[in-house]
Amino acid sequence: MSRKAIVDSKGLVVNVIVIEDGANWSPPDGCVLVAAETGGGVGDTWDGKQFVVPVEPPHQWWQA
Repeated sequence: MSRKAIVDSKGLVVNVIVIEDGANWSPPDGCVLVAAETGGGVGDTWDGKQFVVPVEPPHQWWQA
């Protein structure tokens, strides 16, 4: 079993799955599987070498 990220054509991680090695499964059209044993979560991006976690915008004092 291995953890894989499903990454769309823009590099966005749209899902993360655990799949058996050698399983006969393909990601949806326009997506690829990327090994994600040490990172990669939904909403992260894949830059071709590593997963990048989005930066949260700073909290504004006027927002509750």
